[in-house]
Amino acid sequence: MLQYLSKIIKFNKINVVGLVKKEQADIFYVLTVLKKGNKLNIVAARTFDSFEKFLKAIDTKIPIVLSIDGKGILNKKIDNQNEADVNWLKTVDFNSIYHTTFQNEAVGFISFCRNALVEETIHFFHANQFQILDVYIGAFPVAFLKNHIKNTTIKAGELELIFEENELESFVKNDTTTSIQVGEDNLLSSHLPLYASAIHFFLQPEVITKTENKIKLEEIIYEKAFNKLGLTMLVSFFILLSISYTAIQYFNGKIADLNMEVIYSNQSYKQIKKLEKRREQQFMILNESGLISNKFISHYTFDILQTIPHDIKLNELNYAPIDKEIRIDKKILVTPNTIVIKGQTYKEGVFNNWLTDLKKLNWMRKFEIVNLKKDKKNKSQFEIKIILNHV
Repeated sequence: MLQYLSKIIKFNKINVVGLVKKEQADIFYVLTVLKKGNKLNIVAARTFDSFEKFLKAIDTKIPIVLSIDGKGILNKKIDNQNEADVNWLKTVDFNSIYHTTFQNEAVGFISFCRNALVEETIHFFHANQFQILDVYIGAFPVAFLKNHIKNTTIKAGELELIFEENELESFVKNDTTTSIQVGEDNLLSSHLPLYASAIHFFLQPEVITKTENKIKLEEIIYEKAFNKLGLTMLVSFFILLSISYTAIQYFNGKIADLNMEVIYSNQSYKQIKKLEKRREQQFMILNESGLISNKFISHYTFDILQTIPHDIKLNELNYAPIDKEIRIDKKILVTPNTIVIKGQTYKEGVFNNWLTDLKKLNWMRKFEIVNLKKDKKNKSQFEIKIILNHV
């Protein structure tokens, strides 16, 4: 699991913190670097004369690499051809010290201090919520940068490194600060050991050796993985929540539109059914009245008028007469397939003959004399109702 996470979790951006211990107050140098591919970019270089100022300015979420120098740090040249140096090296208990060593072919340069000093420093930074990736001691890793610096002497932190034929030959104590050109970058000598430590952290050149890292990086990797996973889950949750909310709003709008369509459809359906029923009723009325018969009313009236003698005068010829008086908001009732004839005559014989002629009409089912009476002038007033065959 750790091996898998190590491939995913990369410490590409780090703060290299240079802690220089002084008699009165410690000085904090910070170099922020960003690794892009095989290139190491310097983002910022800062200096703080107190931990309070340092703590306010530095983001504790960015992991740090410590570079410790100053009080409590010892620096020594070890000549592999010198028996005294070799014997001294044999007496050193490397389990009790932290060291960083730059090794030439025949000469080595070591910076070291007691374990307690480093452990106290690590504990102090941990207490202030910093994540520590590694610890370097002294300024000798700067010797690795000689190919990028043209000077024969290089001011690095509390030391001045002296080179002969591009090989580190010796060093002297020098706590002044100068500006040094390293490739395309310009750095203060106080920040140069930090840059060298960053290069070793990312590239691990063999000429630099150090105390094996005692910091449990797996805890930092797990913590960073957990934070990334938590952030990813949180962002995913909000994205899904946003998508869900948008989808709910969208479908609610669609449902509202569909509900309106259903309402309008129901209303339209009811209106259509109402109109269909009304149409059927009207069609029934028209059918019963004979108005939609293929035999026109003019056909019946023409046949009737053809039979009327000159001695008979018609007052009214009414097809499908209305049963009752027409009133507002009342249904109009008509008598279908019926013709009512009203008229007058002075000659009863002519009237009787006319009735005989009416009976001969083939579209007539029956007829009846509704009313027949004479007035004072001996004029007969009549009303005849003719029932038609089904039309």
